[in-house]
Amino acid sequence: MCHEPWDYEYDEHRDRDYGSKNRSAPLGVHIMNKNEAKVMRRLKNETGLTEVGIRKIKKYRVMLSEAQKEGQKAKRTELQKARDNVMKCICRKLKLAKEHPDVQKAYREEWERRRKESWRGICSIYQEYEATGYDGGITRIG
Repeated sequence: MCHEPWDYEYDEHRDRDYGSKNRSAPLGVHIMNKNEAKVMRRLKNETGLTEVGIRKIKKYRVMLSEAQKEGQKAKRTELQKARDNVMKCICRKLKLAKEHPDVQKAYREEWERRRKESWRGICSIYQEYEATGYDGGITRIG
């Protein structure tokens, strides 16, 4: 049976406010990120308290809050993601490891080609390369 826009049961289910990005979690339940869960497990082992007991104590709430904020930070910048994607592309094309001299040479050539052909202009992540001069540790000394 196809759900029509006027099907009230379907609309009620669809419009339910889940309260978080995790739609499988019931309302009012906090899903911890990896760092926060790690700190919570450590605190449970050290204090012997339950999660509710730990959250009642301000010192532990602050620790959990800091861990949550730390876990939300991006691991890689947009520039690093672009570099990684270029390296993956080159490695797949040549079927060699990223440490191989041929891959490193092809990477530098491809990076320069993409930087020159960038359509986003000054805001481009490839332009950041010129500003920082950092190439992801690919250039070899000597």
